[in-house]
Amino acid sequence: MAKDSAEAVRWWLQSAQNGIAEAQNRMGYLCEYGLGVPQDFREAARYFSSAAEQKLAVSEHNLGHMYQYGQGVPRDYARAADLYGQAAARGLAPAQNELGVAYARGAGVPQNAASPFRLFVSLQNRERRRRNRISE
Repeated sequence: MAKDSAEAVRWWLQSAQNGIAEAQNRMGYLCEYGLGVPQDFREAARYFSSAAEQKLAVSEHNLGHMYQYGQGVPRDYARAADLYGQAAARGLAPAQNELGVAYARGAGVPQNAASPFRLFVSLQNRERRRRNRISE
């Protein structure tokens, strides 16, 4: 590993240990993929959980992913859907998508064809508004 990468990990780790949610999320990502640190799904889930407790939407989504696939935590579709729902409520598009898929499949939530449709339309409308702002 390059010296700069090791230094970056050191700073991310220090910030994560100081309770900075964004750094905890970054450390979770590094642990999940083994980037600059040994791959460790349990440690990744722990970091994502710490950041999710601070209501960081991307960490709620990432932790939901860990529960959905049973990486570092027991597989729990209901917990995954709950976490996706929290992140979706904060406006995180990937979480809205995952929640829609969960409703469409009935994974951890009651199967409901109308719920994913509403979520996907919401995503489409938000993307349309974003594109309109850019083109103005």
